Amino acid sequence: MIVNSSDSTETNQREYKSLHEYLDTVFAGQNPSHEEIIREKKKYWRRYNTLLKQQQRRKYKNYTISLTTDESRELKKRIAKKQSVTEYIRELVKTDLRTGTQVNESWSEHDIRKEQQLFMIADYLEKLVLGSYITDHKSITELKSHLQKLWKIVG
Repeated sequence: MIVNSSDSTETNQREYKSLHEYLDTVFAGQNPSHEEIIREKKKYWRRYNTLLKQQQRRKYKNYTISLTTDESRELKKRIAKKQSVTEYIRELVKTDLRTGTQVNESWSEHDIRKEQQLFMIADYLEKLVLGSYITDHKSITELKSHLQKLWKIVG
């Protein structure tokens, strides 16, 4: 990591590739005391960590969410052992982005539509099995339509 000197006396910002290069530059031609070396090391690492955090914030976006106690408890139940909440949420979001599921579509509505289609198909199949054979073209087309809708919902 390259660290820029932020000393107020130095007008030109210089890039340092290591702590030792920074100390060599700061104390060039001097014989610093132990306390001065410690103070300059703290300055270096403070600046290094500040730049590192800035770089990470530019590269990775962070989001904060608030959950109720019940929501938090439910979330923790779903998490696999040895997995953090952050890892679980990250994987959940990545999966959602990969599959293209609409965020505003609740899972219960999705499940209800699947269940309705399954009941319609089960009804047609029950009629077929019980002997009231479906022979007209309209009934077969309806069954095919329900199967296609179910396939779209599930797939």
